[in-house]
Amino acid sequence: KIQERHLVERIAISKQRCKVVYDGVAAGHCSAYFGNKCDQEKNGNPKQCADIIESLGGQAPFATQSVGRWTTVANNHHVIPGSGGRVFNSYNPPSVDGNGLVVFRGRAGGGHKSDKGQVSGIYTRDMGVPNSLTVKQFDRCTAVPDPNTIKQYDHCTATPDPNNLMLNRTNVKFNEFPSFPHISRKQRKIATRGMHPPVYIYDDTRGGTTGLYVNLNAEQSQTSSLITAANNLGHVSGFEFWSVPGTGISTAVFPGSPSITDDNYIAFKANWEDTSGSNTGVFARQLEDKKRG
Repeated sequence: KIQERHLVERIAISKQRCKVVYDGVAAGHCSAYFGNKCDQEKNGNPKQCADIIESLGGQAPFATQSVGRWTTVANNHHVIPGSGGRVFNSYNPPSVDGNGLVVFRGRAGGGHKSDKGQVSGIYTRDMGVPNSLTVKQFDRCTAVPDPNTIKQYDHCTATPDPNNLMLNRTNVKFNEFPSFPHISRKQRKIATRGMHPPVYIYDDTRGGTTGLYVNLNAEQSQTSSLITAANNLGHVSGFEFWSVPGTGISTAVFPGSPSITDDNYIAFKANWEDTSGSNTGVFARQLEDKKRG
């Protein structure tokens, strides 16, 4: 009974999300998946509701599916958002929250036999919504969030001009996302590790080539702002809050994957060096909804 009641609640949540996602985009889409017959049956038999939804030609909400039934989030036939029609060909391990929002790193390799560049990014798909779309959260055409004061050639939108490389310059963009992303349990906050060219100039030196990056509202990825949760600029004046606690020394790298909670705590492993040699540790910090956390 408890399980059935839980599934009934999840169906209602999925129904509401479907309205938010599809109303005004595809008329009648939601009613096709949540018809009167399903509404009549769901209170007594959630599994039968899922079967009805599937019989209408769609995929049942992730939350209503029977235990043991596989659901495809993405595969090598799915087009990568914003890629010009490229399809995925590799993935890192995914993470999923309590309501079925899956976050994963996906790629389409360029390779020596291809005239197309590599596509790599962090993507989400809401498996609580029938036929939901894959959404881009970060990719190689996403500008690294603040601090980012160095301009570089924009490989995403510019047409190469060997006679004028100063054209189409923009803020530094990501190169790669070498670890799998994490997502909080309920509030749809995601965290990932990112690598990129230097983003900041200090004392005639360019620095800031890796960090941990967060979206505190992944459901609104197109309008929410990305946050730099940590960066290897902790030794630079003004960024001391990113240094190893009690040392004033910057972290060098962030091996592995950061974790994030519903309360904006981020936890991660970091390596650094001092006069004693190489060091490593685990750190946590509560983020504010600001550019630099």
